[in-house]
Amino acid sequence: MTEQEHIELLRLAAKEAVAKARKDEIANCKYCQEIAANGGWGPSHFASPNCQSGRRNHCTCDTCF
Repeated sequence: MTEQEHIELLRLAAKEAVAKARKDEIANCKYCQEIAANGGWGPSHFASPNCQSGRRNHCTCDTCF
């Protein structure tokens, strides 16, 4: 395995770990569970990267919601 291939494997593993952590965070969020129980309509768990209001979870600024 070349060094570049090794770096790519590490990058993919890190990306998968982050995705799993985000999924677990959503699964354990009581507010997300409440939104799902009420039909799934509500703000996203994670704020937009361009959030205008502090990038808090479930943000309802114009950019995020």
